[in-house]
Amino acid sequence: MRGWPTPPQANPSRASAAAAAPPVASYPALTRAAPARLFALADRGHLGIGALADIAVYAPDRDIAKMFRAAALVFKNGELVVRNGEVLRQTFGRALTATLAGERAIEHRMRDYYEQRYGLSPDFLAVPAAAIGRPEPFERVPCRN
Repeated sequence: MRGWPTPPQANPSRASAAAAAPPVASYPALTRAAPARLFALADRGHLGIGALADIAVYAPDRDIAKMFRAAALVFKNGELVVRNGEVLRQTFGRALTATLAGERAIEHRMRDYYEQRYGLSPDFLAVPAAAIGRPEPFERVPCRN
């Protein structure tokens, strides 16, 4: 992309880290499309027909960190909910929970790990849906891996 600052060359470790970082244009694919593909969520991670249309639009800024701190516009399910940091409408999404093949074996391993490592049952960390105070706060999705 044109207009992005070149990292300073005075600090070689910083320059090499910046060179290793993906270009800003690839961030949507890394943060939206890739997780959607990983979990086989056909209605997420793209802007096609039938997509949920959760979109963040950022105003260009030479300071990339500043640019990504606050979106200029945020759309939730295609509806504008934030403009220039002002919340226009509050909406709720759902937390996704992956359903894994062989889930029982993984649950047993995780239970043993938590109990040995922390002395706690993993149930200690579970949040019951009733505690959220709104309908359907969780959505179980299959993980194809």
